[in-house]
Amino acid sequence: MKRVDVVSAIIYDEEENMLMVKNVKGYWGLPGGAVEKGEHLHQAVIREVKEETGYVCKVNELHSVREAYFQDKKHHALMITFFAEITDGQMSILDPDHDIEEV
Repeated sequence: MKRVDVVSAIIYDEEENMLMVKNVKGYWGLPGGAVEKGEHLHQAVIREVKEETGYVCKVNELHSVREAYFQDKKHHALMITFFAEITDGQMSILDPDHDIEEV
């Protein structure tokens, strides 16, 4: 079974609105995605948030670590979620995989 590490970010604004992205499959979730080979977790969070939302973020503390098994893909996923905050940028979708349709 292939191991896949996935990161995501919980980001709130001053009014406690949460930043979410809508996948092309129609569901909303936290910005995030797979960690690339040789990439640190914090680097992956920053890259994924930028690609999916256009925002630059600062990674804060760890929120949670979960795991899941996807038998159909034969993947063992470790999902790491961090609290983060926006430091720059503007809302736009820069996702090279074209998985995101709305922020």
